[in-house]
Amino acid sequence: MSALGIIQINLAIQIQSNNPASETLYVQIVEQNDNSRTLSSETNYYNGEYTMELYDQNTSLVRKINCKENTPQIQIPISDLMPGLYYLHLIIDAQIIEVKQIIIN
Repeated sequence: MSALGIIQINLAIQIQSNNPASETLYVQIVEQNDNSRTLSSETNYYNGEYTMELYDQNTSLVRKINCKENTPQIQIPISDLMPGLYYLHLIIDAQIIEVKQIIIN
């Protein structure tokens, strides 16, 4: 922790679906390094609250999912989206932690 009270977050978006995907994205938030914040005791999954936002290549928000504590995996339906390039944002405490590029068929 720094002098300003900012916590270093070393988390990553892990996609369990094929990329390119066509029906559903299965997403987990996992610890990237040995540093931890709020991690379950049995796995290295993040179990705090977070938000996932999916944007199209025109930066339009197409999905927003607010996840409560202890949500190790989420499913994002994408079958109704147009094929193309999308960006999945992991947001914790109003900060973008990571952005993952997704291709949807």
